[in-house]
Amino acid sequence: MIDRIRVLSGQRIEMRDTTQLAADVYLPVDEGRYPTILLRTPYGNGLDEFNRLQLQRYVDAGYAVVYQLVRGCLPSEGEFKMFFNEQDDGFDTVEWVASQIWCNGRVAMDGGSYLGTAQYLAARALPPHLVAILPSVPAGDYFNEVPYIGGALLFDHVVNWSASQDGIDVEAREQEILALMKTVRPLQKLGRGIGITSSYYYSVIDRETFGKALPDLYYSDEDFRRIAHLPVMTVTGWFDGDQAGSLYYWEGIERHFPETSNSFLIIGPWEHKACYLGGSNKKGLMHFGEEATIDILAERVRFFDHYLQKGSDSRQMPDRVRLFVTGINEWRSYCEYPPRCTLAAFYLHSGGNANTRQGDGLLNLDKPTLEPVDCFVFDPADPVVYQEYGEDVSETELRPDILVYSSAILDRSLEIIGQLNLVLYAASDALDTDFAVRIIDVHPDGTAVNLSHSRGVIRARYRNSFLDEELLQVGKVEKYQIRLNDLGHVFDVGHRVRLEVTSSLFPLFDPNPNTGSAIHTETSQQVAQQTVHHDSKYPSHLLLPITGP
Repeated sequence: MIDRIRVLSGQRIEMRDTTQLAADVYLPVDEGRYPTILLRTPYGNGLDEFNRLQLQRYVDAGYAVVYQLVRGCLPSEGEFKMFFNEQDDGFDTVEWVASQIWCNGRVAMDGGSYLGTAQYLAARALPPHLVAILPSVPAGDYFNEVPYIGGALLFDHVVNWSASQDGIDVEAREQEILALMKTVRPLQKLGRGIGITSSYYYSVIDRETFGKALPDLYYSDEDFRRIAHLPVMTVTGWFDGDQAGSLYYWEGIERHFPETSNSFLIIGPWEHKACYLGGSNKKGLMHFGEEATIDILAERVRFFDHYLQKGSDSRQMPDRVRLFVTGINEWRSYCEYPPRCTLAAFYLHSGGNANTRQGDGLLNLDKPTLEPVDCFVFDPADPVVYQEYGEDVSETELRPDILVYSSAILDRSLEIIGQLNLVLYAASDALDTDFAVRIIDVHPDGTAVNLSHSRGVIRARYRNSFLDEELLQVGKVEKYQIRLNDLGHVFDVGHRVRLEVTSSLFPLFDPNPNTGSAIHTETSQQVAQQTVHHDSKYPSHLLLPITGP
């Protein structure tokens, strides 16, 4: 129930092409002109408990709120095309809101996930009355986040998101859909078998077509310069699937206007949905304590008060960057992100038997000299199963198609904050294949806690460019630069740092058929023989941003 609110239901907002989009308006009970917060969503017009709480807090704080269904999402007219209409439609909606009798002409945007991306796309068009944006977990680095990561299809997301948009009960059919994802090929047939009609699914799996369209959504340097005046608060998490987009926008603004007082960043120990709900204090075996959850609506109101309540005695904004460091479970404040660090190279070593956690793979600061290669077989019909961050992966590490490299037991804690990257030298006997990696915190009792989320993969054909594919030469050693998710974590005394290298994480990524053919039409698959090099000529290494002593 929403109290003390006037509701103007079923508003029709005409776009520049005459398409009409539906919106509901929520107002304080007293007549007047109010600063207004706009949310633009594809997720239906029903309000869940958090949406109702959010609306109540905003209206109680003296704001009007507009909740709009984007183009193609009933009852809004038009065809839904993921992200592609949000720039112009966002501009038109902001200016419509500003012209209404209940708005004082100052408009901000809010919302998470798709709603976060919609804010950045609207902001790029520079609506004159847009005063601030607060994007939680926005997608933005589309070739390295959604719907592709390192050139590999983000399989689980694309299938389940498309199915849910078609009204398919994904939760009720979870096991059926998972079985279909593993066995049905080509991917065009898979979509039809699930009952997916969404154009998003069929356009995305056609990598060539969709890949050529995606650059239109990317911010240019000029775009970042144009929006740098705009106050922005970004919220993401160490385990957020859209962390890459959040940091892509943050880094773009910082590149041109470092340490601007109008840009704020919060990173908690949270997954995607928890970032805009206020966080969580546990994920799998990782316990963060009560301090990990925050009153996210209070943070939002404070931001909006500061920039929208013109002439108010709004509270002072907090430090620009606030991070929660896992392992020691404490919040840190900085004036920049990433904070200053020492970039340390941890090299891969073995005697040629790094397979499984029982092998001889090592990870240390010593540069390799003459060392034998590590080999494994990747069978796309038997992929490595993806495990969530926070889960114990020690049993999975007994598979021979996982190479495991572990540091010595730490005699002092190791603190890392920032971006993790792997430089991997590897060869394959396939025309195309994948390499996937995870970072692990190994506890004294042998528990191997996964710290990685939906990054850490590279599809070989896109190793040099996400736009132009280049198939492999059989047996040729290639250099792969693989970005993992950013972390703020302390590996404690008695723990070990561990790196896994494999070629699949199903169903997070589609198992590469290794044939070099297009994934949306490919029906066959083949086994690939993988070779990882670590010697003086090919020094494979993990780059860690060390911030502690």
